[in-house]
Amino acid sequence: MTVAPTATVAPTTTTLPVVMLGADGLFAHDEVDRCQTLSADGVFADTNTVIDLESLRILCSETGVLEMNIEGNEPGAVTSAAGKLTFFSGKQGLTNGYAFKPGTEVEVWLASDPIYLRSTVVEADGTWSMTFDGPADVESGEHTIQAEGVAADNEAQAISAGVRVASERDVTLPATGSDNNLVLLALLFIFSSLFAVVRRQSATE
Repeated sequence: MTVAPTATVAPTTTTLPVVMLGADGLFAHDEVDRCQTLSADGVFADTNTVIDLESLRILCSETGVLEMNIEGNEPGAVTSAAGKLTFFSGKQGLTNGYAFKPGTEVEVWLASDPIYLRSTVVEADGTWSMTFDGPADVESGEHTIQAEGVAADNEAQAISAGVRVASERDVTLPATGSDNNLVLLALLFIFSSLFAVVRRQSATE
């Protein structure tokens, strides 16, 4: 009896928005402290940018149309060193916003590679929210984080913000650490020993 070969099932692939903005590396910019929107026809537009250093977040907003908020989701994920918001690679971030067509998928990418971070489904009221793990091996420097999806008119659209990414290995500790303390202790021991010798010699004379 001959057994018919089993049919091969093609792997399921994630369907990207209409123009696959992230897959093509078509990101709005790579500058820190700047937000832009990008439409399916390749039109860029600057949006309102709020850099809240106290709350460690970036808010990009095109009033009533599109909004994206980015912040750290765990201690140490974001800092405001030198007046800039800096995200540490390997730490968890949080992004949320408004707009995109309800029921459709919004994807978050990090450029410049680009690197896919995560996706979620837009709620009925147009809001979306997701946590993401920052890639541990991302190159330090200025990058763009971009949320992309489908607008109410079924056209692709994206909103992006410039971010600074750093690795914990880039952080250099000050020189006044344990090594210096050991040197001081060694010197103190030497001087104490010399002082004891001098006292013994004086006592014997």
